[in-house]
Amino acid sequence: MITKKQIPLIYKLAADRGVDNETLHEIIFTYWKTDSVKALSAKDASELIELLSPTTEKPETGERMITTSQRKYIKDLAVSIGFKTDKGRFCEQKMNAYLLNRYGIENLNWLTVSAASKVIEGLKAQIARAV
Repeated sequence: MITKKQIPLIYKLAADRGVDNETLHEIIFTYWKTDSVKALSAKDASELIELLSPTTEKPETGERMITTSQRKYIKDLAVSIGFKTDKGRFCEQKMNAYLLNRYGIENLNWLTVSAASKVIEGLKAQIARAV
């Protein structure tokens, strides 16, 4: 069973990462098939904490980071599949949760050029499946 110390730590790490409550619970459901933080085991909670914790990994030397045009294209594709706020604007938290879930990358700005290309292709494939 999850410990009393793990629960607030999970919410703090999520908030520090800009992950809203809804997205946090989507991540929990995706990985552990439960919709409650309190339903996690201590081991599962530890894995979630590790997932939400900051990493020190950096791209290999020489890799170029995402270009402005790639970033804009990803944002446009993301909005078209529903990664948007109530006002219809791009939702960074939903995008970052998607990136973490699918690609193991915590932030859109941390993508390399090659990773951004993969994300673009993945988003385009999702749009094609929805049509």
